[in-house]
Amino acid sequence: MAASNTPGGGLLERTFEITARGSTVRTEIIAGVVTFATMA
Repeated sequence: MAASNTPGGGLLERTFEITARGSTVRTEIIAGVVTFATMA
């Protein structure tokens, strides 16, 4: 797995290759928070 130079992702970006899937780390974190708030 090649290291990514995408800023703002770090470990999450390297592990899940988020930008390669057409998203951003910020979008994924917001989606997770919204999902958690909906289920709470």
